[in-house]
Amino acid sequence: HTRTQLPITPRLHARRRPPVSRESALMASGRLLAEQYGMRPTKAIDTTSRCVGLASIGDGRIVWTLPDEGRVQCCDAWTWVVEWTADDCGDPRAVGLVPMDGYSQLWVVDTKGSRIVWLNASTGGHEGELPDPDDLDRRKFEFAELPLSRPHGIAVLQDPALDLEVDPVPTEIWVADTDNNRLVGFRSDTGEPFGSIGEDLLDQPRDVAALDFPRLATV
Repeated sequence: HTRTQLPITPRLHARRRPPVSRESALMASGRLLAEQYGMRPTKAIDTTSRCVGLASIGDGRIVWTLPDEGRVQCCDAWTWVVEWTADDCGDPRAVGLVPMDGYSQLWVVDTKGSRIVWLNASTGGHEGELPDPDDLDRRKFEFAELPLSRPHGIAVLQDPALDLEVDPVPTEIWVADTDNNRLVGFRSDTGEPFGSIGEDLLDQPRDVAALDFPRLATV
């Protein structure tokens, strides 16, 4: 048998790439998806400061959070006109749309304030917060005697098979309770927690997403 000598390829020392921020990684992923599906940006709007959270609230409207200003804004994605601005939202990092009886509510995650701010999705008006500062029994807003600690992500989980008009089961709201290393579930009708998961698995969870009922994904 004749042994053939393969050419030796010299090893190249690649330059070490600078670290990529989470924001840059998300933007890059968005560009890849846009190229894959043939989508192209059609309009851009400049926000007044750094934008972090983003959610669609139906009827062609979107909301985003501006943590440096403590604001949440709603914009018409067809006309690109800002419809309303909600102030005094603390350090808003994420927002979720929660269907209520006859209207919709926004649950805004205030990370530094370790709370949830409730806004009317149509007007941006404040409708309360969790835990309720006026409620003397604040323990009912804690699960396993632990209040939220620097929460980040939020997900709205609802069984699509249920007819809410016939069987009005409360929507489950799951929050990434970052410093407590867990996900906490809340009832949409009372704001009270009903359970938590991930204590033995998660390490500083930063976001959570609803998959097909009843599954969640978290990072």
